[in-house]
Amino acid sequence: MEAHLLIVWANGLAKPQAADALDLIRLPVLRRQRLLWPGDRFMANLSRFYDRDIATLQLKSHETGLGECLTFVLRDDAPRYEARLTSTGLRLVNAAMFDLREAMRVRLGGNMVHATVTAEEGRRDLYLLTGQRADAWLQQPAMAEEAAPSQADLVGAHGWKHLDEIFALFNEALPYLVLRNFEGLPDQIYVPGHNDVDMLVSNRDAAVRLLGGKPVFPQPWRVHYSIDLNGHDVRFDLRHIGDKYYDTRWELDLLSRRIMAPGGFYRPEPIDYFYTLLYHAVVHKRAMKPDYAERLSRMAADLAGWTIAQDLFFDRNRALEILSRHMNGRGYKPTVPSDHSVFCIFRPQQPQQQPQQQAQQQ
Repeated sequence: MEAHLLIVWANGLAKPQAADALDLIRLPVLRRQRLLWPGDRFMANLSRFYDRDIATLQLKSHETGLGECLTFVLRDDAPRYEARLTSTGLRLVNAAMFDLREAMRVRLGGNMVHATVTAEEGRRDLYLLTGQRADAWLQQPAMAEEAAPSQADLVGAHGWKHLDEIFALFNEALPYLVLRNFEGLPDQIYVPGHNDVDMLVSNRDAAVRLLGGKPVFPQPWRVHYSIDLNGHDVRFDLRHIGDKYYDTRWELDLLSRRIMAPGGFYRPEPIDYFYTLLYHAVVHKRAMKPDYAERLSRMAADLAGWTIAQDLFFDRNRALEILSRHMNGRGYKPTVPSDHSVFCIFRPQQPQQQPQQQAQQQ
């Protein structure tokens, strides 16, 4: 079974043939609800919903209209995937949802209907719009009557009360993991000496829009963002696929092997955690931090029963020998990050940083 979202935008509802278009819906309806985003919030919600900058959405807003829309949560009891030609090329999609969307668009005479056409799209859009996981929707019976109208903004539109709200959204919307210093999450955000949340995400721009993050620095290569967490400024570093923070192949493998932590967020599996932390500590730092040396020594004993004294990790050459054996065995290459502010022992000329900037590189 799959849960999906379908929206008939305001311009579609205003069409004389709207009732005929709605009659095309044959899948079980779990909720039917009218939704109005007031004019001053419409474009901000539309930007996060479609994962596009507001400046690129003027044409889309003319298609949708700015008034009340009608939303449906649908259930497909027997999903069937077939190849369909889409605006992004040939894709495997849920045939029932794709064909419904296209038929309704034809009936209404334009792109006035939004519908999720994969299970992944369904999970993302449903959580963003309703704050409820697709799995939870599938536990509900078909609706008896239309729900009361809503003016609710998308999840996170006004900041966040707790970190687990962010993880809940990302779990449904975007491949990610927390790279390190996550042992106290989600309740204890900061580890002494490390004052941000370090994440690897599949797409930085999408992650920034989901978070509602604001850039801390003006340089386009910087990936440090601030969010409002229950009235507090919390910082996120959003490393992303292809940014050369690690080898791209390694970054992809990290996401494919990630595991769910007890706190409800994704983290690296233990071997990946050890070696990415070792890489960070010896390649991205001018000197080994004592807390990293202690942690690496403990992790080595827990993972493989290795007895590695903390002093070894302060010897960069010996630490690099351990790291190189692992990387060579996996086919990973050393890289120079595209974020010029990151220290890297392989960078020909290191960036000159102000003390405040260095403090952000934890």
